Amino acid sequence: MGKEMNLDASKTLSMRERIFYGCGGMGNAIVLAIVSTYLMFFYTDVIGLRAGIVGTILMGSKVLDGISDLVMGHIVDMTKSKWGKARCWILWLCVPYAISGVLLFMLSPAWPSVVQYIYVFITYNLVNTVMYTGICCPYNAMNALMTTNQYERGMLGTTNVLGNAVGQAVVNTFILRLVSAFGNNQNAWIIASAVFGVIGIVMHVICFTQTIERVKDDAAKSAEPTFIESVKSLFHNKYWLIVAAMATVLFFWNGIINTSAIYFAKSVLHDEQTVSWLTNSMVYAQIVAYCFAFIYIKKLGKGGCFKVGFALASLSYVLQIFAGTNYYALIGCGVVRGLGIGMAASCLGGIISDTIEYGEWKTGVRCVGVGNAANTFAQKIGLGIGPALVGWLLEFAGYSSAAAQQSAVALSAIHVCYTYIPLVCCVAIVILAMNYKLDGQYDQIMKELNERRRKR
Repeated sequence: MGKEMNLDASKTLSMRERIFYGCGGMGNAIVLAIVSTYLMFFYTDVIGLRAGIVGTILMGSKVLDGISDLVMGHIVDMTKSKWGKARCWILWLCVPYAISGVLLFMLSPAWPSVVQYIYVFITYNLVNTVMYTGICCPYNAMNALMTTNQYERGMLGTTNVLGNAVGQAVVNTFILRLVSAFGNNQNAWIIASAVFGVIGIVMHVICFTQTIERVKDDAAKSAEPTFIESVKSLFHNKYWLIVAAMATVLFFWNGIINTSAIYFAKSVLHDEQTVSWLTNSMVYAQIVAYCFAFIYIKKLGKGGCFKVGFALASLSYVLQIFAGTNYYALIGCGVVRGLGIGMAASCLGGIISDTIEYGEWKTGVRCVGVGNAANTFAQKIGLGIGPALVGWLLEFAGYSSAAAQQSAVALSAIHVCYTYIPLVCCVAIVILAMNYKLDGQYDQIMKELNERRRKR
């Protein structure tokens, strides 16, 4: 660890370090997957809370989330430790993050309803606004702090989303089985979340111990920016704004499909256990796509991967409209969608890091932490609005957790959430990606930046 300061930031990283970086993504995803896919269902169908009120709470929490992301990004920029700016936070917060995930499931059905909703607000914000922000913001910033090599940033972004996909697949595959094995009651959900929390801690510790921050202050930064300067510089960075918009829509899409999937499985396919393959068909296809990221990133560039990937995802939703309730056809659509999403998502971490270099070149302000907060901010906003919208639509449509057969209006609302809104999201991302042209400018920008840095 003591030799970290002298390491070459432009060197090729080992496959080992890339993979161990991805372990952090898996640790992040384990708790997040439970929250984004199963928490709304737990509140409505296990505890009996109203979907609309829960959705409103989740949405209202995003105001605090937006502030916390920018603040944590600035804290990362200001952090100085023997382990670097970002890695230290992975170590410090991995246990509290896991514990906060368990607390989500510990509200009592016997409490007065107002106490229940207050508890939902407090624990949801503890997980998302505080803990997830505190651990994920630094983790995303590590992409820009581990290397200045554009290709390596793309590969780290790939292992990040690969780790996320593996974490999500593990949760999707086993959580309902664990809940059933432990008694299929509230205590079973508490135990299952604790099991996954321990796995998340192990993954975070591996990430911390097996990665290195090579980009140091004395080698690569301009004058230390204030928080206000950092935020202002982002709004003068057109490519950061484009990527932030794409990421927000991406995670909104992710939030709405994850939340609606179990309702689709239970009410449309009449078997909630089918949610495992509805989601994993996409996740496993993503993993396959991630394995070939080094090929298509070089061929298409990061912006091109977003355009092609989400065009393919858009096609999958058109096919899904015609698939109806054919289970195997739906799985096939998930595979097509996963290949497209995998192609695009593998570039996300690297593409955000590239916009930070562009911002430094454009404005003279380098803000790794605040800049990478875009990813975390987008996740929070998207994953908050998505479930909230599902909750509002279900309540408006008259969804009843106790009903053996949902009304036609409720079924239509589920179809809108699971197919039509995601289709619109995918098309929107394609349109946004058409305006991203940084790939062709990056080499020249880095050449000019390095010249400036040598002169300081």
